[in-house]
Amino acid sequence: MADRGSDNAYIEVKTVHPDIADTEAAWENYVKRREHHPKHANFIVKKDWMGGRLYGNTFASRSRFLQYTMDFETRLATAKKVKPGPGLLVFCGSGVRWHRSNLEDFADFYHSGKHRQDDPFALMEQHHINNEKLELLRNVDNFGCIKRLMEQPAIEEFVWPVRGPSFGGVVK
Repeated sequence: MADRGSDNAYIEVKTVHPDIADTEAAWENYVKRREHHPKHANFIVKKDWMGGRLYGNTFASRSRFLQYTMDFETRLATAKKVKPGPGLLVFCGSGVRWHRSNLEDFADFYHSGKHRQDDPFALMEQHHINNEKLELLRNVDNFGCIKRLMEQPAIEEFVWPVRGPSFGGVVK
């Protein structure tokens, strides 16, 4: 855990608010992608209950977590060379397009280097990282989550550090 007593801290805040339409194509993407979920991790949606949209928004959010983290890692590494201090990456959302538990899964993977057994995106994310030969610096000390109601500037909830529940293991 980072030293909270440091005089210096690096904080970046990113809004993650994908807007995937509930289309037949979005549903077909879900059907294709669920074949790549771990056998013991289900992402349950119904086609007639905006399933393509719900899944698409969560999938897109998870992709943004990785993208924004890697972008922040690069700037954070440069800044920490000049003056050491903890780095906090805060993701903002409404709780509708993605849930804090989605960020918990990502944060646990980021810090441990291993995906949780209950993470439905574990295999796809690992495949993407391996296929693209991505290297995570793992220099982000903590993640935070700000929840704001839709179209409201006021914060409803701010949680940091974000970590998942202590039960469960890792996907092998």
